[in-house]
Amino acid sequence: MDPWYPLPTNLIKFLPRLVQKGASANMLKIGTKCRRTMAQVKLDKERESLRLQDIDEKLTRLANAEQKLAHYDQMAAENANDKAVIEELQAAGDVEIDQHGRITSSKKKQSM
Repeated sequence: MDPWYPLPTNLIKFLPRLVQKGASANMLKIGTKCRRTMAQVKLDKERESLRLQDIDEKLTRLANAEQKLAHYDQMAAENANDKAVIEELQAAGDVEIDQHGRITSSKKKQSM
């Protein structure tokens, strides 16, 4: 059975031409993109703007974290130096360190 049978003759001649020459004919081709509406373009720009803001915020947080890490590394180095000095004083008998880590001057040095 012919699917075009119930259609008028002039419409039967017009439909194949419409499909071959209209804008929708290009949409049937592989790799063809449809045109975006202004609303879609605006939405895409907003999304891109939000994505870039998010990236900037993350980069700022990363820079802050790196600064903190550098500061903590510096503090750790200073603490290591202080610990070495205290250990030297303890070895010399100038200070005593109790079980809780409190430092007091040596009783031997006070009595002299």
